[in-house]
Amino acid sequence: MKTLPIFLLSILLFCSCSTSPINSMYFDVDAQRVRSCSFKGIGQITLQNESIPDEEAVTIYWIDYMKPIPSSMPFSEIGAQYYISTVSSMIKIENKLFRLSANSMYRIERTEGKEATVVIYVWTDQKGKIFKTDTRECK
Repeated sequence: MKTLPIFLLSILLFCSCSTSPINSMYFDVDAQRVRSCSFKGIGQITLQNESIPDEEAVTIYWIDYMKPIPSSMPFSEIGAQYYISTVSSMIKIENKLFRLSANSMYRIERTEGKEATVVIYVWTDQKGKIFKTDTRECK
């Protein structure tokens, strides 16, 4: 009989806990990678340079469907398993030529499937390397 209140309390606590959206992510500054906070790999992200309003947004997405989608995406060297293009004009950007602009703030957006869109922000230094983010860990 005493186990029933404990069981009910456990259910109440379990149901009241908030969970992160499945598309949650954070930026690992040391590794220069965006990382997933869930079991779901990062199949696509969109980058918008907020410091240069006229610069077209870029999308990066996984194209190697023979392999599982990884849980992180590198920004230092983007491999051939990813396709990079501008969003509206769909102009392909060669992976080896892709660089972030120096001294800029970028909006990184992850929208996959019917799940909620998640946005994080990163800032680049004078060489275009990310040195700061608003999301350093999973929430």
